[in-house]
Amino acid sequence: MDAFKPVLDLVHAISTLDFQAFTAALLRVLDALFRMFLSVDWRMQVVIVISVLVTVRMTMSIARTTLRTAWWGVKACALLIALVKQPPKITQHDRAILDLKVQRDKIKKYQKKLAQVAESETRIAKSHLAKGDKRRALLALKKKKYQESLIEKADMQLLNLEQMTDTIEFALIERDILEGLKQGNTVLKEIHKEMNVEAVQQLMDDTADAIAYQNEIDEILGGKLSDADMEDIEEELEALVAAEFAAMPKIPENQLPSAQIDLELPDVPAQEPSEPIQERRQKQKVKAQEEPMLAS
Repeated sequence: MDAFKPVLDLVHAISTLDFQAFTAALLRVLDALFRMFLSVDWRMQVVIVISVLVTVRMTMSIARTTLRTAWWGVKACALLIALVKQPPKITQHDRAILDLKVQRDKIKKYQKKLAQVAESETRIAKSHLAKGDKRRALLALKKKKYQESLIEKADMQLLNLEQMTDTIEFALIERDILEGLKQGNTVLKEIHKEMNVEAVQQLMDDTADAIAYQNEIDEILGGKLSDADMEDIEEELEALVAAEFAAMPKIPENQLPSAQIDLELPDVPAQEPSEPIQERRQKQKVKAQEEPMLAS
């Protein structure tokens, strides 16, 4: 808040049209900007220079234009000062990760160079073979083999660097998670202090008492009947039911005449047929067909 006091004084001087106070406030703003200019890096210095230019522009606008233009200049100056923030500090962990990545890039460049040398030795070996110089061709192939072994070693070193980088980055993530868990545990403990077990139990008891008290009020206001009243009502209901049954017509006691219907049914044979009906009919049919033939 103290950093913005010169700006606020400058705004107040403009609003009151006090030229002397305006001059003093303007000098304090410029002094604050100059001290801030010396304590920050080049990016912040650019912002401060822009703020100074805006302030100078504001001063010129007071002399040439209306108070409205000066007011907008002061607001712009205050906004730029408010936007000045210190860049995030680089920690030792960040530097370690950066160094590992730089070494990784150097090894990749080194591998690329070795691959180019190996390819060149291959061309040299082919050239010597074409000329019939086997000794020089063998020497070129030995150099190529050595370059390839260096590439393999560089691969191992590159793998170690990448593993170390990943391990450090994951450890930083775990640290942030642990910090979050610590903060959450602290907040949870504070909440538990505000609502301990005894307080919760007391609250539940008070709630139950309040509900019971409200039920008593509802019974009183609703005119709920007592047990004796309910017994009287049930007895009256039984009496009404008995009176309804007494008023209903009685069921006749004499037996109603039953209609007698004579049905003539064939007698059931006492013995089972000697042969199945289907076979008997088949024999009769065959006999009927044979009789005309015998008559002729």
